[in-house]
Amino acid sequence: MRKTFSILDGFLFLAATAGILLFILLYDGIFPESAISKHINRKDVIRQAAAFVREMGLETEGFERRLELQKDQNQIRFLQTTFGSSRANRLMQDSLPSLFWQVQWRAKKDAPSPHAPGGEAPFSAPFRQIDFKSDLNGNPLSFSVLKEPKPSDTVQPAVRDHRETSALALRFFGSDSPNWPDAPDSVLSRGPVKQTIWIRNKPVGGLKVTLKIETLNGRITSAEKAVWLPPGFQHTERRESLFEGIAFLLIYLSLFILGMVYFVKLLKSDALDLKSGILPAILALSAWAVVYWIQMSAWQGWETLIGFLITAIFIAGGAWILYVIGESVTRRRWAEKLIVVDACRERLLFPELGRSLLRGILLAGLCVGVLTLTSLAGINVFKGFIGFGDSSLVHWSCRIPSLYILGKSFLSALFITGVLCLFLQSLSWRMRSAVLNGALLALFWGFFGFPVSRLMVYPQVLLQNLLLGLLFIWFFRSHDFVAVLTGAFIFPLFFYGIGIVHQGSGDLFIHGIILLAVIPATAVIALLALRSTPLGEKLGHYVPDYVRRVNERERLQRELEIARNVQLHFLPRGTPSIRGMEIATLCTPAKEVGGDYYDFIRYSPTKLGVVIGDVSGKGIPAAFYMTMTKGMLKSLTLSCDSPKDVLTHLNALFYENAERGVFISMTYSVFDMKTRKLVTARAGHNPMILRRSALGSTEEISSSGIALGLDRGELFRSNISERTLDLESNDLFLFYTDGINESLNDFQKEFGESRLLRFLDENADEKPGVLLGKLERELRRFAGDAPQHDDMTAVLIRIA
Repeated sequence: MRKTFSILDGFLFLAATAGILLFILLYDGIFPESAISKHINRKDVIRQAAAFVREMGLETEGFERRLELQKDQNQIRFLQTTFGSSRANRLMQDSLPSLFWQVQWRAKKDAPSPHAPGGEAPFSAPFRQIDFKSDLNGNPLSFSVLKEPKPSDTVQPAVRDHRETSALALRFFGSDSPNWPDAPDSVLSRGPVKQTIWIRNKPVGGLKVTLKIETLNGRITSAEKAVWLPPGFQHTERRESLFEGIAFLLIYLSLFILGMVYFVKLLKSDALDLKSGILPAILALSAWAVVYWIQMSAWQGWETLIGFLITAIFIAGGAWILYVIGESVTRRRWAEKLIVVDACRERLLFPELGRSLLRGILLAGLCVGVLTLTSLAGINVFKGFIGFGDSSLVHWSCRIPSLYILGKSFLSALFITGVLCLFLQSLSWRMRSAVLNGALLALFWGFFGFPVSRLMVYPQVLLQNLLLGLLFIWFFRSHDFVAVLTGAFIFPLFFYGIGIVHQGSGDLFIHGIILLAVIPATAVIALLALRSTPLGEKLGHYVPDYVRRVNERERLQRELEIARNVQLHFLPRGTPSIRGMEIATLCTPAKEVGGDYYDFIRYSPTKLGVVIGDVSGKGIPAAFYMTMTKGMLKSLTLSCDSPKDVLTHLNALFYENAERGVFISMTYSVFDMKTRKLVTARAGHNPMILRRSALGSTEEISSSGIALGLDRGELFRSNISERTLDLESNDLFLFYTDGINESLNDFQKEFGESRLLRFLDENADEKPGVLLGKLERELRRFAGDAPQHDDMTAVLIRIA
């Protein structure tokens, strides 16, 4: 009985368990998500923001609201690189607004612009948007309204009445009021606009903190609490975002071009199962619909639907093409990696599926451990910093965090494993250079890792993601695709589920439990699958339609190869040596083997028979009839040298032994150098071409006759005739099959007899071998890129 798990699985279990425990123990000291407060949640933020806006004399009725948790990546970088991740997390939670809530109210389209209560508008122009930011503890950080009038350039003396601004300043100071001055440090006026600025008495974490309140016509219009970073940490996020954006674009474009080229190539060779990409496309589209719906703001109307439709085309189309190509490439080299996928077409639960799911969970645990260790080393050894995996932290502030993370994780897993395992990794075996292969994989993983927090300084992020990528590559080669896909999906669930449960409260805590519950649920499914009945011999017996077609083409190709070998084996190995005759031959088989045949019958040192023919049909049947004809002709020429009689008897034998509908066109000619005569007969074949050197003329020599096998004998005998010609010095005789005169070019035009006659006239002085070589090159030049559909055979004889 086959063992369910191996010793390697036991080591994986221990390593995955250690990785998960390590992540839980070091989570607070490494990852910036741990700075998110347990004491403020989405509902509290919205309630406090609305209360603050009302205190400012503004109403939000008729406005649409949007809430997001945002970050200041430059500030996070400064804190982590200066104080280490553990203290940086404490500073972000208690003192510095590195993470903050942003609430926006925007007036609905076509709605009248709102004003302040009491009917008095605070501005000369109505406002349409209100922005409010607060730190993780709910303390206000900034407040502003959109569409302020342009201030005058004239700076007026400062007004020292601070009752309005001081009251608001106290709100911004909060419990930190003792560390702020009682009076503002400066007051500036510019026309109707007045700016009042406070500077915190003591820096926080070595950083200067200021509060600026701006009023217009005595009404407060904006307030902002800001942290001033050293010059080396300003605008770094913008530069890195630009670099990442360009890198993403170039890599995406390269992958797109590579994928499309390979897709067209495989499509032309009929090596794609177009149905294999339908399910991944549907799953990707469904996951993207969930993610898009949750992360979009409420105030986007038709733009939301249009944006979804455009992105959905690329998401679903990309998944379809990716998995169509990946399945084809993988099945060629690593078909065993798709055995579990194929078996799912037979049953939903079977032991092999259970093993893959459990191994996928272990892979996720290993990834958590590798992420933790590399992050710890990146911070403490290489002085890097950890950035957030999601640029806007949507999962902390969206309506349904658990559903958003599930959709985002599945979509990421679908594309990452599809590109890495099914496409790039399976394509890499074609690369002869291991360095190029490794560089391609490193480039992909360096910029495309998983949607979790990661090191943000290059090349550290490249190394961290590459280690995770190598882990997935090894797992793919050691196990199968389902295990890798499961691991890629569960890895972010471990990360966010543990983090939310650790930091969340209320409804957010429930979402963390939902995420973590997916993992044991997957394990339960795996255990049920392990206890199910094995598929046995049915496992992996799925064969895509294109594989059947490929196998059929390979069978036909083998048949054609056999036919080609038969044809070439029964053709003359060389040309006979007859005094007074120069002989050259040309035989260029087509890809689809025909039945061209030529041979020489030596009667005496001065007498030679030349036969050329073309069997109807292609492949093995044509080769078989050519072989049969050769044997019958050889036997008949032992007792007869008359071309007419030989062809008449050959027709009778062929008609008796061949199927109806099969025929052979043939010309048989006998050269007698002693009498200097040529006797020829034609059975429906191309006329012989004669070039008279003395006269400088070229003509077709034809005689009556029908093809062999069309009639039992009487009609054939009554139609066939012989012609006798004198042989003169330097005369040229060309025997050929229709593969030459019927050769087609790209415009479907034939080479034709007239062009062949003209070519023979122009090159009549060449030796026979040289002349046929020129003819072959001329035919190839004429055909261009058009494929050769028929054999091209010719025999050229010059009389000395």
